Amino acid sequence: MTGELWNDSFRLGDFLVDPRRNRITGAEGEVSLQPKAIDVLCALARRHGEVLSRAELIDIVWGREFGADESLTRAISQLRKAFGDTREEPQVIETISKRGYRLIVAPEPVVVREVGASSAPARRIPMWWIAIGAAALILFVMAATQLFRADPGNLPPARSERTGIVVTVEPFAADPGFPGSGFADELGAAIARSPLVRVRTSAASAEPGTMQYRLRGTIRHIGDSVRVAAQLTDAATGEVVWGESFDRRFDPQFSERASIIGTISSETLLPMLRSAKAKADRRAILSLAPWELTLLVTWVPGSEGKLPPGPPSEESYWLQRRALELDPDYAPAHALFAQLASYHALFDPPFDNARAGRRAQSYADRALELAPYDAEVLYQVALHYRFAGDRERAAAALDRVLELQPNHPLARIDRPFVAGQCQSDSVAAVGELARTVESLPPSSPARWVALAHLSALHLGRGEFAQARETALRSRRIVRMTWTTITLAAADAELGNRAEALAALAEERREWPNLDIGDFADRVVPRWCLGGPRTPQVQMSFRKLAAMLARQS
Repeated sequence: MTGELWNDSFRLGDFLVDPRRNRITGAEGEVSLQPKAIDVLCALARRHGEVLSRAELIDIVWGREFGADESLTRAISQLRKAFGDTREEPQVIETISKRGYRLIVAPEPVVVREVGASSAPARRIPMWWIAIGAAALILFVMAATQLFRADPGNLPPARSERTGIVVTVEPFAADPGFPGSGFADELGAAIARSPLVRVRTSAASAEPGTMQYRLRGTIRHIGDSVRVAAQLTDAATGEVVWGESFDRRFDPQFSERASIIGTISSETLLPMLRSAKAKADRRAILSLAPWELTLLVTWVPGSEGKLPPGPPSEESYWLQRRALELDPDYAPAHALFAQLASYHALFDPPFDNARAGRRAQSYADRALELAPYDAEVLYQVALHYRFAGDRERAAAALDRVLELQPNHPLARIDRPFVAGQCQSDSVAAVGELARTVESLPPSSPARWVALAHLSALHLGRGEFAQARETALRSRRIVRMTWTTITLAAADAELGNRAEALAALAEERREWPNLDIGDFADRVVPRWCLGGPRTPQVQMSFRKLAAMLARQS
């Protein structure tokens, strides 16, 4: 192939690659990729069969641009998803261990016939033929309009299904005489309040194109206690996705019934989403429905290992774009676009401007217009407001989420954080979040999130020893950026210079251009949601920045 491959369309097996439009088309449809991903593919195609090292690809596509190594990893991942390829069994792009990548499908140029290239003389179309054609077109449009009005079966397809995650709640086996009848029905109703899941009865047949799960359990009377055990399994494989047992004091009225139902409905959601994300991640992007594409972008505690390294970028939006190409009115994709854009602004100063802020808000407004009663859409919009530093609107959105879905596993953790962060009086928020932490089972993937929020509340109150201890508890479960930064600031205030610098060095291996001074001045006011104790928190981070400067 020649250098013209950078611009001209070509085929790779059953796929058509259009570099000018950054698109790949296959049997399942068309997908848009980031320009850099297409550039990587073109570089491999130009030297088909050769192994290109990572350094060569970076030099060809990015040059000396910062973060190019991580960007190449994301580009290869995007290409593999578009082709339905895997590293283990490559069909298009092969990884050569410790050497690089090569294209294993021969590219074929697409010949496009130029207008006027034919040797046959052009025929002039008489004007009366044009008039007849126009009249016929008008009649056809009128007839089609009447046909669509008359026959609902001919109407355009409705908007995409909200979700294809289906859970069948089976009757719980209860000891004779125990008041457990209707338990499964009430549990199913509680789970169904999440728009991310559809609930079916055991009699319902499996639906094509869905991910099926089964929830079953037992209710046992053991001495002075009642034990409810529940298990969630993947209906296709039988794999146990989640399991837990709950012991409560026995009483004939089963007064703990509502509490246990609420806990199970909350605790099953995140493992179920994590399992569904893993399934969607193994499939080709072109075959995914809007709900699956959006699920891949949705942050789910417990799947932190799948997060891309480094700060978010414009490349982070490509899955939402694909979802909106398939369904422009898909509210969850709009909501996630707003949330990710506001998060992006925190860590990418050039993106932190008024124009980008208006863009994020326009997606949030559209999401709310399309789905004002969707708890998950409202939750993502609440995160957008939180990252933008708008406490009032974040709190209002979270309140609405909890009205619609009282057991939402993350909204009930975020709400006290939003209420108390950097406020003069945050005792109630700290107490509520501390009680939530203790109520969560040790296996709950939301536990580290609650501990991270609690650590931030302590830092905002000037309780540095408590902030440090809580951050360490959170990091024993999962090490994440916000908790590490909070720990470093608390250690700086406590005079633990070596520990503070070690925590910061750990974080800067992932975020090499993290500027703590900029973080203090630009990010902390939003992190603190404009609370009155914002200046004190800024001082903690400025102390950390000064400590780092002295080390340099």
